[in-house]
Amino acid sequence: MCNADNAVIMQEVVEEFVQDERAFTAFDATQEGMQRGTTERHRSLKGQVHANMQSGLSDGSYERSLIPTPTGDAWLYHPAGYDVQKHAQRLQIDAAQSAGRMSRNSTAYPKTGKSDGEQKQRQIDNDGRLNIPVDFLVSIGCRAGATIQVGSVNDEMVLSKKLGDDAVADYVVNGDGRVRVGQSVLENVLSIIAVSPNRTFNIMLDKDLKRIVVTL
Repeated sequence: MCNADNAVIMQEVVEEFVQDERAFTAFDATQEGMQRGTTERHRSLKGQVHANMQSGLSDGSYERSLIPTPTGDAWLYHPAGYDVQKHAQRLQIDAAQSAGRMSRNSTAYPKTGKSDGEQKQRQIDNDGRLNIPVDFLVSIGCRAGATIQVGSVNDEMVLSKKLGDDAVADYVVNGDGRVRVGQSVLENVLSIIAVSPNRTFNIMLDKDLKRIVVTL
């Protein structure tokens, strides 16, 4: 949960959204909160949004529905009778258009192996963990016994030897040279409601910055 000052801001945001009969997710609310001066990340603020909405749900004026979003399933708070399916479709269209703009304007992480980056896809294993490619770990200097930090940078999951304040978890590379990121860390860092079985993630190697970037 967030601190007291940020809790006040988030309560104001939620109350205004409800008063305006706006459909919103916790991410929508926390992004608005950041515009108003909150000092914590989404993962610390989202719990306050859900807590504030409990009273709105109890009086029947608002409902919540689980919808697919570009970053995973999320709760959408909305007035009764709101077209939830249309909202979810609009999110997917917006994400596709945004991805198209990024592909035209950015070459930060090429989809095929090149000298400035490589990308692979991995699915969640049977234990709900994401296996990081061994060769990627070796490329950033993380061999067996080394410690690697996991955190959120620019709303992406990043693995690196030194993340400082952005780190939320530390992993020690095991004897096989592997790191398996747990379900709770994935959900926390990538703001996912729940990691579904066999979900696929994009894992990108940034050789220049010596880090690994994980996205949905």
